[in-house]
Amino acid sequence: MDLPSLRPTTSEKKPASMEHGAYGIHEVMVHGFPSVRNSLAVSHPLEESEKNYEENARKLELATARSIQGLHVPLKLMVEKKAALQVRYVCLY
Repeated sequence: MDLPSLRPTTSEKKPASMEHGAYGIHEVMVHGFPSVRNSLAVSHPLEESEKNYEENARKLELATARSIQGLHVPLKLMVEKKAALQVRYVCLY
């Protein structure tokens, strides 16, 4: 059985580039102020992993439950979670 990887995966890195005008400088009046933070890649390898921490932890928990108790346990947990997220009116039952 394949468990989810604990190693952080990197997303696609895009080079930091600014649009240059005729004189080789960034034209603020045409393109606006450059946002350096948005144009850079992730600064640390763990930053991307931390963004998806809850999803990675849930996948690892379901994979561990499957390897220990069988296929029915993660299926049952997902069905129960989906049913609990559907908010219903109590008075209609």
